[in-house]
Amino acid sequence: MKKFLPAALTALALFAASTAHAATMLFQFDPAHSSVTISGNGNRTCVLPSNGCALSANLMTPFSDMTIAEGASQTLDFANFHISPGFGFDNYVQVDATLAFLTPDAGPASTTGQGSYFHTSGFLWFPPTSGGSLTWAAPVQHFTTPDGSEFTVTFNDINGLTFGSDAIATIGIAVNSIAAGVPEPGTWAMMIVGLGLMGAALRRRPLAGAVSAA
Repeated sequence: MKKFLPAALTALALFAASTAHAATMLFQFDPAHSSVTISGNGNRTCVLPSNGCALSANLMTPFSDMTIAEGASQTLDFANFHISPGFGFDNYVQVDATLAFLTPDAGPASTTGQGSYFHTSGFLWFPPTSGGSLTWAAPVQHFTTPDGSEFTVTFNDINGLTFGSDAIATIGIAVNSIAAGVPEPGTWAMMIVGLGLMGAALRRRPLAGAVSAA
């Protein structure tokens, strides 16, 4: 029994560890179907030069994969906004954003935002300065995967003042719940071996007792 019991406990511990390790969700992003576009930027006011202060946006690809545990969250650097040189402002711009997934099988997450900004180019010892805001119309979106797992995507607003000509839009991804998965065959094998060894150990105990009594 002393030989069987440690091996049985080890096999069951490995089974429990494998099951616990599975409580994460993998996120792989699809840059080909993700996008960020700007419209309504043609009515800006700018001097030095008059056609400056234009706002542009680019996805911050390649996106790194994320493995997120149940109840946890991570932040993705989604897009970089850049203002061209000049002294000026724009009271209205529209931004359309889409984040698509390869894994899990859900989404995409899409929303529209409205914003405004001002920009001053560097002068003498003063660095370029930018400020403004971007507010998303549907910032928080909930998704359910085919297996019943749930996660939330949050488009974070941009507000404030910065020294420079760039601002980064981020997206938060939170895993709300993960559906219980079916263990792999190897995991089942560990559990069966562990239970078998425990059963063998229990059968040997009465036999050992009977021999001692005789």
